[in-house]
Amino acid sequence: MTSSKHTKRALLASILSAALCAAMLVGSTFAWFTDSVTSGKNKIVAGSLDVELEYTTDFNTWNTVEDATNLFQENALWEPGYAEAVYLRVRNAGTLALKYQFGINIESEQGGVNAAGEEFLLSDYLKYGVVTGQSSAFESRADAIGAVEDNAAPLSGYTANGNLTAGSEDTLALVVYMPESVGNEANYRGEQIPTIELGISVVATQDTVEEDGFGSDYDADAVYPELPDRIDTVITGTVTDGNETVLTDAASGVTATIPANAASAGTVNLSVTTEQVTTDSVTYDISLTDGEGKTVLLSEKMTVTINIGGNLKNVTVKHNGTPMDSADYSYNATTGILSISTASFSPFEVSYERTVVARIGNTGYSTVNAAITAAKDGDTVVVTEDITTPNIILNLLTKKAVTIDLNGKILTYTGTSRGVQLAYGAEMTILNGTILMPNSADSSRGIFVYGTDNTGTLPCKLTMKNVNVESAFCGIFSQGANNTITVENCNIASDAYCALYQNGSSSPVNITLTDSVLSSDATTVYVSNSSAAGRAKQELSVSGCTIKGKTALEIKHTNATIKDSDLIGTSTPTGSGENNNGACTDGYALAVTTNGANDYVTGTVTVSGCRFFNGDSVQETPNGYCFVYTVAEGSSVTIDGEAVSDYNSYGDLNA
Repeated sequence: MTSSKHTKRALLASILSAALCAAMLVGSTFAWFTDSVTSGKNKIVAGSLDVELEYTTDFNTWNTVEDATNLFQENALWEPGYAEAVYLRVRNAGTLALKYQFGINIESEQGGVNAAGEEFLLSDYLKYGVVTGQSSAFESRADAIGAVEDNAAPLSGYTANGNLTAGSEDTLALVVYMPESVGNEANYRGEQIPTIELGISVVATQDTVEEDGFGSDYDADAVYPELPDRIDTVITGTVTDGNETVLTDAASGVTATIPANAASAGTVNLSVTTEQVTTDSVTYDISLTDGEGKTVLLSEKMTVTINIGGNLKNVTVKHNGTPMDSADYSYNATTGILSISTASFSPFEVSYERTVVARIGNTGYSTVNAAITAAKDGDTVVVTEDITTPNIILNLLTKKAVTIDLNGKILTYTGTSRGVQLAYGAEMTILNGTILMPNSADSSRGIFVYGTDNTGTLPCKLTMKNVNVESAFCGIFSQGANNTITVENCNIASDAYCALYQNGSSSPVNITLTDSVLSSDATTVYVSNSSAAGRAKQELSVSGCTIKGKTALEIKHTNATIKDSDLIGTSTPTGSGENNNGACTDGYALAVTTNGANDYVTGTVTVSGCRFFNGDSVQETPNGYCFVYTVAEGSSVTIDGEAVSDYNSYGDLNA
């Protein structure tokens, strides 16, 4: 059983518990110089990046926002018409120009039950607005609400970007209020008090302002660092004599294992709370208590695992300010899991160095998938480093469109399953780089495009441009109805299976191959389908491509337009055998086949301006073969205007 930890306060209608936390680059240096040196009259001085977040109530006295700073009234009675204003200042306290990102988000929320017995969230009945450039406190509640009312929004996330030269500052006012129009729908009943915890973050990086001897672009690619997720959870379990106890919370990713007989039998509560976050450290308060709230005494160490994010370097842990022995903690850079072994409880400070491997705009991420997860619909993720990992390298399982610009980098997937995966309505565009899958070992792996089922529910869209793919087994594997696959100016090579495979269990799909090279040691492009009543045809367009394999291109029950392409069948033509679950020919430049002897070709296939070859390479004179099974009435296969209706043996159509 899991539950979130919240402080209950007396309310009239509802509570807004606003524990605002600041995650800032206070004192961190992201400069090219790291010291001061004098030589004669020449002086080189380290640049410092230092951003501060401050608050005020009167615009005369400013105080630093710290992790525990509560900017709202502690025991406020939130009811219709109630409002509060918070005045904040982002200040550049360093010597370098910076660009910053200011964010407000709901850290956690506890719902309640209203007077009508209906569940509700307090955030649905509060509104907020931000006034930038605020220089004085509002004189009245009406002034505060009036300043934001026209553009007020339901309480949710807010992000703003800014630029500050050394010594400059930006001010803003955050106004939160409950409209007078709110009625008993937000008037809670019962013991469960509705609460909200707000979080504030400010991250900064260098701005492209200062110049060196070659201009001002040396820090153009500087990014905001990614911050670890905040955790606030209590996990309850029961210790029984002689048994190991495992406590886990899927939402926060926290797991704890108490060895058998290490604690007295009974109820235990594991509490894990993020106390402070910076760009190079995170501090957790971890405690273990019994059913009466007393600290549990352990006879041997328990293990707590927390996901702090992948690809971190030089991870160290302090327990109550003292460095822990390396034998008592471990970090897996691939999974991002930190494991801590301890028999006592107090703050644990985790320090690390973060490697940015991808970015969205000026926000950096330590894994590409972290960036994909954070991306909004239409965002572009730019890869900044070569990556080698046994995990899925590009994984999009949400109905949104994300572009991944490989930026000339090489992504190497060392696992044996799916190297790239998109499903459930995902739209992924991959540009400008290389994807290597040297250990791929299954036909349904490689780049996997999954569109749920034949009803067309949540189809996927894959677009690839200027991408090199090398796979030990399969290149692109598509399954599901209404998928769209577009490959342009790419090189896709697979060893043991197809470079592009469309499963025939569902249709229709739309596949477009343009100005690309596809090769395989098996059938290279295989687009399958069924002639069952009511089954829509697959749609295939090939233009300006070179396709090479045992059979270069084989299609079943597909409408295809193939033009201006070289198709190379590398093996000796052997006719066709029945195969309801895969390719059934070898040796052909083009094969138009079916799923059985009594299953005739359906669809419209038009071939023009293509050259057919047989062998390992393009010959001076086309010498390749095609295979076309018996064509059903109402369907057609034409090659340079010549209709082929019943071509049951191989032959040279280039003659």
